[in-house]
Amino acid sequence: CKKKEEKKLTGTPIARIGNVYITQDDLERGLPQFAYQLMGEEQRKEFFNYVIDLVIFSLAAEKEGIDKEPLMKERLLWARRMVLSDEYFRRKTQNIIVTESKVDSFYRTFENDFLKEIEFVYFFVNTLRDAEQIRNALMQGVLSPKLIEELTSKYNAIGDITSVNAGYLHLETALPFPREIAQVLLKLPKGQVSDVISVQNPPGFAIVKILSTSPTKLSKNDILSDIRQYIQLTKIIRVKDSLREELKKTFPVEIYTKGGK
Repeated sequence: CKKKEEKKLTGTPIARIGNVYITQDDLERGLPQFAYQLMGEEQRKEFFNYVIDLVIFSLAAEKEGIDKEPLMKERLLWARRMVLSDEYFRRKTQNIIVTESKVDSFYRTFENDFLKEIEFVYFFVNTLRDAEQIRNALMQGVLSPKLIEELTSKYNAIGDITSVNAGYLHLETALPFPREIAQVLLKLPKGQVSDVISVQNPPGFAIVKILSTSPTKLSKNDILSDIRQYIQLTKIIRVKDSLREELKKTFPVEIYTKGGK
């Protein structure tokens, strides 16, 4: 076993646990690209100790035969699938690039929105009836922290005041709230209570009202960086969708349960 383990070494060992050797390459390959290099000395020590613990406890589990148990075999199989799936997809998308012209074009298209910040109040509830009740209350009453607290308590709602750079409402995959809300905010006049918004994910109903607008405090460079990430993620999602459909021709998918449909 020792000889078999030594043949796998790709560098000078920096630790040995039982018959398992750990090298510097092992540490660096165990993290996303460049992550190890960006760590401080203390972080590297903590990670090194974490790797040692992983080996110790996994060896102990193997010694007790835990890896041979049916349930554990199944979990290990799925863990292997996850690692292979992630690596396959990483290799298929690692060369995706976003040109500066694409980023600049996106910025110019929505420049007026990227230049301003909007502050708005929102409520999210489970039923249409509760949403309509909250909307009526906003139409009739003066908005205040006390009113928000009363409405969230009475209708078991999620409600608060927040703000967002209006341009980010166009970055659908980067939004911290459902896209249906973003689409309404882009068209809603300041001071007007929205109609009830039907939200698909998570399912429910929302009401929003824009309270104020102001110049954004974000730098243009930061905005362009976020746009670049959004465009890249959008491309990656398209590649994933395309790959999935193509691979289904090789690996046909049949759904048998209602939960999978």
